[in-house]
Amino acid sequence: MVQAGRLSFDTKLTNCLPISFPHFHEEITINHLLTHTSGIPDYFDEDVMEDFEELWVEKPMYFL
Repeated sequence: MVQAGRLSFDTKLTNCLPISFPHFHEEITINHLLTHTSGIPDYFDEDVMEDFEELWVEKPMYFL
């Protein structure tokens, strides 16, 4: 998408998706996501859970 000119590494996440992310900083960019520097935490702890789906019971990712 970068090569096609559809977005840049500096494009903000808020400009890419038509939904609100109230718990994420509005300055997060594509570069932050690709370099794992967005500050969005990894909530899955392999030492505590074996089933990745268990995580979504406690911390649902999608609300309508």
